[in-house]
Amino acid sequence: MVCVLLFSYLIELLQYFNFVHLLGLEESKIAKIVLGSSFEWLDLVAYTAGGLIIILAEKLNSVKKTTTI
Repeated sequence: MVCVLLFSYLIELLQYFNFVHLLGLEESKIAKIVLGSSFEWLDLVAYTAGGLIIILAEKLNSVKKTTTI
């Protein structure tokens, strides 16, 4: 989970520095879809919140399994 969160942060960071433009791929629709073309701080908040929800759900599921066995 942490690796996925770090990867999403990396993609956002690349968007901040306009990486698609730096690579000369601003005309490539695929590059814009995969790497994105606009940075948004709220995306980082959403990724973090989603990660925390998943971690919480996994912990609750783990506790539930250990108490029912």
